Amino acid sequence: MTKPFTIVTGDDVDKTSLAHFLQRVYSPEKYQFVMNHGEWLYRGGVNQWIVQTDKEIVAYCAVIPVLCSLYGMPESALWWVDLIVHPKYRGKGIQTLIDQRMREVGGIKLGFPNALAAKIHRKHDWVVREDGDVLLLPLRPIKVNKIRRSKGLTGVLLRTAATIMLPAAWWWRKRILAERTDNARCITNPSPSVLADLFERFKFQYPVTIYRDESFWRWRYLSAPYRSELSFYLAGNPDSPSHCLVTRSLQTDGIPSMRILDIFGDLKDIGGFRQALALSIQDAIERDAAQVTAINFLLALNPVWRQLCFFVRTTGRFCCHSDNDTLMKSMMKQQHWVLGDSDNDAAA
Repeated sequence: MTKPFTIVTGDDVDKTSLAHFLQRVYSPEKYQFVMNHGEWLYRGGVNQWIVQTDKEIVAYCAVIPVLCSLYGMPESALWWVDLIVHPKYRGKGIQTLIDQRMREVGGIKLGFPNALAAKIHRKHDWVVREDGDVLLLPLRPIKVNKIRRSKGLTGVLLRTAATIMLPAAWWWRKRILAERTDNARCITNPSPSVLADLFERFKFQYPVTIYRDESFWRWRYLSAPYRSELSFYLAGNPDSPSHCLVTRSLQTDGIPSMRILDIFGDLKDIGGFRQALALSIQDAIERDAAQVTAINFLLALNPVWRQLCFFVRTTGRFCCHSDNDTLMKSMMKQQHWVLGDSDNDAAA
């Protein structure tokens, strides 16, 4: 007879058993991050969901509570992240069980699914959009993560192509370093009230996005465990900036890279956005970064990404669910999501 599955939270489960399960199913880096910083990322153990059968842990996932800005009004939302099911329990309806749990919780449910997860979400009546771009600027092509890690014939072909690209990459770096950025600046200790005010002034430009109030800034970036790796690029009037970019500089296998975690402000002012973006890339070049990555769901920004040589693009997916039809119709409008949303920047 099949034993029933039950869901408990991180506050209720045996911590040693949970650690052993996560260590078996996650990479060492992911395991360490969840164990050391899960309380921060998920905003409490109650947002870690563990599936058990007869006290054996068989699956794990978590949610991140946020406020979603719908036409400038805050609505409760949850990012669904980190779902992992033990291999021997896959195909036994565990994802359906967790999906049912999600539906019992109020608010809008959000996610960045991969291709397989997108199919499953559609099966469970989530709306899935595939109109975003995951962007890559290869500053030093031969050191790009995917190229370095590729094996076999694919690896040989990619490294050959990267070698051919080296002269063009040198030219790209020179071109970007020559970009005008006199209206932009980098700061390391921004005021959360200034950033929250910037969002308030321009929040109606993007009908659907994350609500970036003061509490959001204090939690998501200023209290991040990798706070020392973050930089904030502002453009416009020093006393009342018009644009903000948040970046994270990190190293993977000893190779520097940069992620653009957040972009907001007066995004109709393409010139200000371009200067802030160019300044962040110039800093990445100075730090010898191999690549700069970002995600974009705003079509109006595509020309700037192309002009600054973000030519490598893959599909950016987004999914959402709500029992409120009005909310779901709102979620289908213009959306603005960034790498700092969900758990995309949680680990190196």
